[in-house]
Amino acid sequence: PDVSSWQLFRPWLLGRLIPDAHLCGVSKLLGRHYEAISALYRLLGVKVGRYVYWPGSGFNFSEPDLVEVGDYVVFGSRSLIYTSDAKHRRQAVTLEAGSN
Repeated sequence: PDVSSWQLFRPWLLGRLIPDAHLCGVSKLLGRHYEAISALYRLLGVKVGRYVYWPGSGFNFSEPDLVEVGDYVVFGSRSLIYTSDAKHRRQAVTLEAGSN
């Protein structure tokens, strides 16, 4: 499938605006307040359920609109979520409620 310029530009722009997994230091500032971190990810376009335990290392979503996280999901410190491959084929990722 052909990849549009917009599909290539969006992740590039987000990577420049928010270059690190700690949301430019905001997640470190908020600390272990997981609902506040969830609210920040919701603002970026991630569909986030309630009571999500985010890793202290943070996440770097290149395509947040393709990620859905259910209620009571627990991430490990080395968790990664990939929404596209090297050929820029995009695929939505859903973590169901209670995923661990």
